[in-house]
Amino acid sequence: MNKALASVDVLLVEDDEDAGELLALALASRGATVRVAVTGANAMLEIEKRCPDVVVCDLSLPDGSGLEWLPKFRGVRGAPSVRAIALSGNARPVDREDSLAAGFEKHLAKPAQIADIVSAIVTLVPAVGPRDLHSMLSRLASLTECRFTSLLRFEADELVSVWTYDRDRPSLDPFPLGLPIEASYCILVKRLGEMVAIENALHDSRADGHPKQRELSTYVAAPVFTATGEMFGTLCCYDAEPRMIDPAVRAAIAAAARDLEVTLQREIR
Repeated sequence: MNKALASVDVLLVEDDEDAGELLALALASRGATVRVAVTGANAMLEIEKRCPDVVVCDLSLPDGSGLEWLPKFRGVRGAPSVRAIALSGNARPVDREDSLAAGFEKHLAKPAQIADIVSAIVTLVPAVGPRDLHSMLSRLASLTECRFTSLLRFEADELVSVWTYDRDRPSLDPFPLGLPIEASYCILVKRLGEMVAIENALHDSRADGHPKQRELSTYVAAPVFTATGEMFGTLCCYDAEPRMIDPAVRAAIAAAARDLEVTLQREIR
């Protein structure tokens, strides 16, 4: 049985009782201790009893928005730094920005994949597992001048951020909710099945005609595969400005991708 969340105390705030029960069971099957609250007020009582490691909160609650409740949750004694993941039926960029501005570290669109919720919890509470994804991404970022370093998952024709390290906002995951793969240079990795490195998109023929050519200059990514050989997604660094990509950086990204493959299924799936 998958125990990626062993010893993690999760407070799930969800007013849809059926959806809450199913998600609670899924998280518990991965080792988490899960409490469910159907309103913000119920959640406050649970936090006052015992501060969880992480709050997974619906943003549309019967007694107010999760955006309004989160500061109240963190106002409880002993809970000022509790981690929080937003669940929302709204998936526009402005909705994500509103969540991050309110203090949520991750915004997931409903219906969220259990793998994405689990991976977010593992990243936010790194002590639960041997792999601290946030630290790994930050270490890769330190080797480059790129602003963003991501582990991105392919979901049908879209990209989903397992976690994106933003050098300017390192505690938050800003990207993406559902970017089409065709709108990202990750499509090149998916087609080739191997590492792609672009130092200046305006001078690289592989980027000709791509919608990101004038927006994103630098991109280096390695494919990440599952145990069955299917491409899970990419591990990548990218920036709006042209950047030199040292061979050591390419080697570090490739090595990190291989390391992720060893633990990916066990910890996230």
